[in-house]
Amino acid sequence: PPVRGMTKNYAKSFGILPVQEPLGIFKNDELKLYYSNDRKIAAQKTLNSLIKDPTIAYKVHKELYQNSIKLKKICDQINKLNLPKLTNKKLLQKFHQLSAYRFKVHTGRCLGWLLEQKYELLTKYCIQEITRVIKQKKLKLDPALTFSKIILPTKKTLASEEKNNALKLTIQIKNNKKLSQLFRQPTQNIIKKLPKFKMYSQINNHVHKYFYIPYSIKCPAWNIKDIVDNLKNLIKTNPKKELENIRKEKIRIQQEKRRLFQQLNPPKNLSEMIIIAADLSYLKSFSKPIQFYCHYCLDKIGQEISKRLHLSLDQFRQFIPEEVANALLKNKFDPSELNQRRAFSVFYLNGSQRTFLTGSKAKKFLRKFNLQKEKTTTKNTKEFSGQTAFQGQAEGKIKIINSLENTAKMNNKDILVSEMTSPELITAMKKASAIITDEGGITCHAAIISRELHIPCIIGTKIATQVLKDGDKIKIDTNKGLVKILSN
Repeated sequence: PPVRGMTKNYAKSFGILPVQEPLGIFKNDELKLYYSNDRKIAAQKTLNSLIKDPTIAYKVHKELYQNSIKLKKICDQINKLNLPKLTNKKLLQKFHQLSAYRFKVHTGRCLGWLLEQKYELLTKYCIQEITRVIKQKKLKLDPALTFSKIILPTKKTLASEEKNNALKLTIQIKNNKKLSQLFRQPTQNIIKKLPKFKMYSQINNHVHKYFYIPYSIKCPAWNIKDIVDNLKNLIKTNPKKELENIRKEKIRIQQEKRRLFQQLNPPKNLSEMIIIAADLSYLKSFSKPIQFYCHYCLDKIGQEISKRLHLSLDQFRQFIPEEVANALLKNKFDPSELNQRRAFSVFYLNGSQRTFLTGSKAKKFLRKFNLQKEKTTTKNTKEFSGQTAFQGQAEGKIKIINSLENTAKMNNKDILVSEMTSPELITAMKKASAIITDEGGITCHAAIISRELHIPCIIGTKIATQVLKDGDKIKIDTNKGLVKILSN
């Protein structure tokens, strides 16, 4: 269903200016969102509000955290239910319960999206103010790199927890001669023989605990094959050393953050904004997997409702949430309309007026808009820059990875280049020696995952996927946020 984003009432309740007139174009399972230039005005006014009153952000973050915890509990309950035994009314109740909390979590994250996506206003403000402090105190610090380091999360996230647990499982496998030999065999052989080992229950528990991490909107959840494949890759590494490096890196980050804060001794307004930026980054990584868990559970409910209505899950996904009751309880729905929505549809929100059109009516409606794509100059580019998300050096061949279908071409130690990464690319990202993106701010997916996995990352280059192609050899310098093309 079309995402409404930060609603007017929700935004106003926190003193935030809501974004007006979003336009969504849905075609063959791909959604493109367009916004007017008013979005930048809304972002700037919201930033100004936070500078005057940081408690606005703290209230949003507190509510997001609480709603995420509540949503996780609801998902755990629903995931254990025998859905075919539920009545239509009970099934509908669970659907609406999940949808309501999904929306609460989604809107709670819209503050970060508004401030950072595309314009990166919070990042620019913080770097500008850090630059001012550095000049005043004559410190030998790079402002952008200082900001990148000072907001690095040290709290545990689901992704970092999964990686640590996978490394611990790998150590056990390597310490068991028979298991170590088994994990050199093809994956299907491992899965077939694994139940004979005591460790099977631990690996199975790992699947059940983290299966929804890559789910996103409709991507496959992890199964035992995915976890076994990951463990096979980790066996080729030194898991003990990697765990120790993660532990040391966490301590190093904590110490460096304290040192930088002591050096800067930022004024209160800047200190508050740095805390808000760090919270935005952490809470997105905290809440996002829970929302994916919600999507998984919504699809489980959707599959059951689809069976009762003799629809496919893809058809069910075209319902607006408030239409589901009429469909399930009164059998009032039009399958052909659902098919048309999936093929081509337009959603437009103007104040309280909502327009949702399909087919020729949608195409006619779009003619009133002047839809444009930003132009960039890439001719003869041999070097370009972006913002450092996680520090480190890397040199190697690149792979352009923009969709799940692209991930098969990713090899260990390749440099992953993407317009904007998403959870469906997580398997490929784990293989990368570095990550570069066209889009994104401090709270983007690539920034968060690179920090969790300790992979050098440069975001917001604008042109990486236009300048580079598969097989190009490049070198990245995160100290300067530079990407240098060595050979094409």
